[in-house]
Amino acid sequence: MLAVGIGLGLGVQVLLRDDPPAALTPAEAVTTLSPALAPTAEITPVINQHNATDALQKEIAARQQLAQNVARLEKELHELKTQLSPQSTTGKPPAQPAAAPSQETQTNEPVFDEDALRAAGLSMTMVKQTRERFEQLEMDRLFLRDRAIREGWMGTVRYSNEVEKLEGRKQDINNSLGDDGYDAYLYATNQSNRVVIRDMLQGSPAKAAGLLPGDVVLSYDHKRMFATGDLQKATAGGKAGETVAVEILRNGQAMTLYLTRGPLGVYLDADSAKPQ
Repeated sequence: MLAVGIGLGLGVQVLLRDDPPAALTPAEAVTTLSPALAPTAEITPVINQHNATDALQKEIAARQQLAQNVARLEKELHELKTQLSPQSTTGKPPAQPAAAPSQETQTNEPVFDEDALRAAGLSMTMVKQTRERFEQLEMDRLFLRDRAIREGWMGTVRYSNEVEKLEGRKQDINNSLGDDGYDAYLYATNQSNRVVIRDMLQGSPAKAAGLLPGDVVLSYDHKRMFATGDLQKATAGGKAGETVAVEILRNGQAMTLYLTRGPLGVYLDADSAKPQ
């Protein structure tokens, strides 16, 4: 009853006023609201801070997931490379045949240059027979490698011995063609046919005899040298300490030097040069 009375009293006072109440502006209307209903300036910053925190957490989660995906892909790539690279039973990469055909074409040179053999004076019949022997030797190398990989003895002593047997058949080709013909054969099949001195030890027999880096060793003790292994075998053969003739090519000029048989004290490189 007291509340109703107060309300009626207020109503009577309003009705008894001569001028009507002025309309409130939006700003005045806001200030007349109760503190519980009036908006505050802190609501918007609080909402923005909450959204930023949520977005940051999502970004961190996304980056962590990306890092996990990258790590997984790197692991899968490493495993794939391991599967594609044949390994020997010792865990070491398998040795490659000395003249196995490459699967990548590096130059436009033919695998077997018949013109080079004909230029060396071989007849068409001899060229044909030489090519057949070369291709059969290449196929035997491929079958040897395939068998060694399948049976698990790639890179072993057994494999090295079998490769050495195949390399021994090159000597048969040398015997049938002669030194000049074999020289042309090596060049025609993109194999090294020159032994080059890359460097030497100070005080070595080679330096004392007058050999220089860049010299090409053509023969040792009157035997033609076509590979670095030929020269290494030749220095270890015969009688140690005896004087032997060494024919070299220096700046296009052939010359003969003399030195004692034994280690030369040099570093060798293999090269391929067109026979003159």
